Amino acid sequence: MHTARVTTDRADRSLVGAVLLGVTALVTAATVLLDVRALTSDIDRGSLELGWSSLLPGLAMAVPGALLLGRMPRHAVAWVLTIGGLFWALNGLAATWLVNATAEEPPWPGASLAFFLYFRAGPWLLLVLPLLLVLFPDGRLLSGWWGRAALVSLASTALLPLSLTFVPSDAAEQQAGEPLGPELAGVDV
Repeated sequence: MHTARVTTDRADRSLVGAVLLGVTALVTAATVLLDVRALTSDIDRGSLELGWSSLLPGLAMAVPGALLLGRMPRHAVAWVLTIGGLFWALNGLAATWLVNATAEEPPWPGASLAFFLYFRAGPWLLLVLPLLLVLFPDGRLLSGWWGRAALVSLASTALLPLSLTFVPSDAAEQQAGEPLGPELAGVDV
């Protein structure tokens, strides 16, 4: 009986990995379609990037992560790769949605959400690699002071995305010495 329960748990977690990979595939399809629309309709992107630049690293993480989840469903590295890859892919979708949404007048619904995901939540992508580095190879932090040093490193790495999430756009524009592009007028949150 105990073996059946373990097998079922493993199958359930493997299914979650497959579902996450499926969602990443849907995000990929939407991103590619919107990127093609932006390229073929001669949209003025201004300073905005298309989604493929975030989509490719997302796929490079999500696919091996989902494969690892199928073999080792409790392994933290597998989860970080899969969820981190999905997050990167979603960032690409937000970027290309923002490009397409701001090309129309009025902007498409969801333009403000895409702005938030791309400019405000996007900096959190910087934590995926350090998190993988401190969890590799066995999915746990090292014991002792090395583990504490890893936590301090992650916390200090999180300071930049945290500040970029909450800094007002006016302050960012002032610091950069230039305003946000005109294509982003009215979508900033």
